Amino acid sequence: MVSPLLMLYTKRKEDIEKALEWLRSSEVCFDDGSFASIRRGPMITTVIYYLQHHLGYKDGVSLEELKAFLYCMLLSEINKWEKTVKAIAWCPIEQTLEEISGHVIKVHNGKFIVDPEKVVGNSGIPPYWRALEPVVLSAKKICNDILNPPNERIEKLLSQPPQSLQKDPEMEEYLSRIRYEINHETPSRLEKNRKDQPSFENKPMPKVWSRQNDLKKFVKPEGITAQEVLREYSDPDILRDIEKAYEIAWQKEKLLYGEGYIKFLVSMAEYYLEEHSMRLRSELARLLDEIFGSNTRKKAAEYYIKAARIATEISLIYFPKLNYPEEAEKYLKLAVDLEEKAIELGFTPEYHSITLNNLGTHYYETNRPREALRVLKKALKYASTPDEKGLILHNLALTYADLGMKTEAVESMVKSICIHYAAQHDFGDVSLYDDGINRIIEMTGDPNTDIQALRIALDFIGGNLNATEAVEYLQRINTSKWPLSKALLRALTDGDVSLPDSVSECKKLLENVTKAREHTARRSMGVKD
Repeated sequence: MVSPLLMLYTKRKEDIEKALEWLRSSEVCFDDGSFASIRRGPMITTVIYYLQHHLGYKDGVSLEELKAFLYCMLLSEINKWEKTVKAIAWCPIEQTLEEISGHVIKVHNGKFIVDPEKVVGNSGIPPYWRALEPVVLSAKKICNDILNPPNERIEKLLSQPPQSLQKDPEMEEYLSRIRYEINHETPSRLEKNRKDQPSFENKPMPKVWSRQNDLKKFVKPEGITAQEVLREYSDPDILRDIEKAYEIAWQKEKLLYGEGYIKFLVSMAEYYLEEHSMRLRSELARLLDEIFGSNTRKKAAEYYIKAARIATEISLIYFPKLNYPEEAEKYLKLAVDLEEKAIELGFTPEYHSITLNNLGTHYYETNRPREALRVLKKALKYASTPDEKGLILHNLALTYADLGMKTEAVESMVKSICIHYAAQHDFGDVSLYDDGINRIIEMTGDPNTDIQALRIALDFIGGNLNATEAVEYLQRINTSKWPLSKALLRALTDGDVSLPDSVSECKKLLENVTKAREHTARRSMGVKD
């Protein structure tokens, strides 16, 4: 059986070949690495995919059938300065097909067959579909009108060479009617009367997006994926509408829509990863991504991070607010997993340390200090600001103390308080840090450690102790074991402010001890400041 496109090629062979020659830049072209060079293969693949999977050419598309359809694509863009079809046909069609055969396209019995698994992944659409969709939909109607002209006027119009149709008012009117029918998804009266005529379409085309009617269908508590949407609607732009609608629904009822919103955001990340994998098939695109970074990878990472933020907020509602620690833990783990996916893509979330800290603290609060320790140590590696480091070290100190690891507990709390002190205060008030100091002393059962030395330093700076008293208290601590105690004793006796690396966070504290010592000495000699 002769296909409609083959009938068209046979009927208009001379016009089709001349038109393609008109579009070609040369009879042989070379891959110069330009954008125009790398996109012709993926674009022609998408056209074949469309014919094969949407217009009934299941057994493949012959060279003649492809040329006939490209001719109709040219007519659909004849009044445009920049033609999409030009991006496909500027090189000889035969050459492009030869280059991509055996990769995404197979040849069987003289027909080209697209391998869907290599062309359409999780995104649900083939490459460059957004640019090609309006062109191929118009081309389908034009092919039908050439084979089955609805009236003499259209028959005469479409029988003219493409060059003569440029800037033709009648052609522009004809194309405007086609675009209107496509946009409104209303079959023309002419098409309704062609039941017995050759048809290109065996499957329903993707629906036109109707925002008001369809948002309610998609925004539901159980969620939907971008891939599911795109199986029904061809335009990826509608995904932004759905994302906004989910955000609104989630803000109103967070527990009801949270899981569905996360599901949609994760699917958006996967959608962009699929786009990225398509780019990797081009050596030039891969090189450009290595030099300038990949925007699709970045978008995927952003969606993973956004989904993690939603998961974190939900966890804080479940616990402690509603006292459902098991549900909270599920979402805390999910937040960490999602952010780690972004890190794998090369984008570390700004507050990844806090996300890890939240999970580690949850483990501590639910009596699992060993699990807490593992996560909090990892959180500390990602901490990038003094506030983050101070918070995580505080929680680490309590975890170490709970596990009976006295030295590590003292060191962590000392560092935490010193970091906070350096960032917040010129002269500290010991009462600000009483809780942390007292908890470590109580949990370790030992008052004579660096945590006590820290209290002595703060009391001395605040004027609650004089130098003699401070030295006397410090001498009760084993300074050979506790580095801050040793450093403070030197500072109070001879003004030495050197610190070992293990307590380098306490530099400002030690400097203020020295200032307080000098101030006290001047006052004792009657010297005014």
